[in-house]
Amino acid sequence: MNRARALLVDSKGRFWVGTEQGVYRFGPEFGGWGPSDAVTSVDFGPDGRAKHIPSMSGPIATPRPVRHTWFRRPIALTDQPFIDQTYRYGSTMGGYFQQHQGVEFNNADGTPVHAIGDGVVVFSGPAEAGANTVAIKHDRRLTPGRGPGVNPPFYVFSVYYHNTRLLVKVGDRVKSGDVIALVGNTGRATNDHLHLEVHASPVDSVQLIVDPNERYPRYTTNPELWIEPLPGTGVVAGQVWDSKGQPVPQARVYGLVKAEPQETPYSYAETYGQHNHPDPGYHEHFAVSDVPPGEYTLGVTIEGKKVYRRVRVNAGKVTWVEFRP
Repeated sequence: MNRARALLVDSKGRFWVGTEQGVYRFGPEFGGWGPSDAVTSVDFGPDGRAKHIPSMSGPIATPRPVRHTWFRRPIALTDQPFIDQTYRYGSTMGGYFQQHQGVEFNNADGTPVHAIGDGVVVFSGPAEAGANTVAIKHDRRLTPGRGPGVNPPFYVFSVYYHNTRLLVKVGDRVKSGDVIALVGNTGRATNDHLHLEVHASPVDSVQLIVDPNERYPRYTTNPELWIEPLPGTGVVAGQVWDSKGQPVPQARVYGLVKAEPQETPYSYAETYGQHNHPDPGYHEHFAVSDVPPGEYTLGVTIEGKKVYRRVRVNAGKVTWVEFRP
């Protein structure tokens, strides 16, 4: 059974249905569904029957400036720049895979891979399972705190896996947008794609960033908080807490609707597990970029109780939301 999880009417009067297996669209251009400017979210029970979310009188989470979307995408907007939504940072694909340490860009073999920012190449060669890999230490450093001795700056690294060919060597200085490799499927990969990681490390150690024997590097963060969202879209990030004030791991947050990418569609956000790491600047439990502007009702189950929050998304901004029972 393919259960619906969220409904949305966009500014063009098109009706979107987010399901467990994909996103479907209806609209006037198909001869159905008239224009509407309302934004509605509907929850669905275990039997698949729709039921209205209870009236919500609480405040709506509003957008704020992003903190460090310093970087461009590693894939050009003229290629396939969408992040695979089925295996995002922290995702386990419903419990079937290891907690993901980066994000995927599905592109054909030979597609150019671009440096996301200025820096120096600190690794170029085979890494985990023989994946052709490039790592860049970026010029910019993250300082999340203030005051002497408080939260010293973090070194920021980006790592690019599974390439078919590497075009840079250790010591090369690169600029944002430079082509550093070509997409491939080397190493542990089932299709042609780029796996991108962003690390925020308190120490300048390449071995802690790229280690062929380490499945879970200790300083990975969610790349969706570092690279600019697609034009006209925003970011949603937040936390999910239980009644004891502890993060809820691998919780599914429903309610956002994203039309792209259609081949690997968005269904829900998944909070991080033990092998994932909150961003030093946000301390989030989940984050989703490339979200179309609008108002959404998000829902998550905490200790058997469904908790809802309303959010507003604006282009180029991040909306912060917290869930507590």
